[in-house]
Amino acid sequence: MRPSIITIVLLMFLSACSPQSNQHYEKEESLISSFLIDAEVEFCILIPVEGCTTCTNHGLKFAENNIENNKIRFILTDVSSQKNTKIKVGEKLFTHPRISIDYENVFTQAEMVTYNPTILHLKAGTIIQIEETTSDNVNERLELILNLTR
Repeated sequence: MRPSIITIVLLMFLSACSPQSNQHYEKEESLISSFLIDAEVEFCILIPVEGCTTCTNHGLKFAENNIENNKIRFILTDVSSQKNTKIKVGEKLFTHPRISIDYENVFTQAEMVTYNPTILHLKAGTIIQIEETTSDNVNERLELILNLTR
């Protein structure tokens, strides 16, 4: 009888210490909360203005072509100055209400964004996945988002 009690206690201890399968992104959610992301938004794309030029341009072109998609929200980060950002992204994106600009670079400081766009997959305002694109897959990942939000 003793081995079974020890086994049960051991199993309880191991299950209590095992990592949870659903990762929760508390820090990241606190950062995006200040950008008033609607519950209907399924993807938030963080585009570094001063990142990889090619990748940033792909992200900005995607934003320009899909700015009216209510399921996608865009945040420009890694901003050096308001003037340079306005010149680089153009008036349409700079002033559009579905584009937020991270003037304080909170996403860059939190190391959520490096040189390429980062995709936050949301469900009811909660982050369920974070994916940093690469120069090799940025177009493929953005097109996948477009297909998922049609």
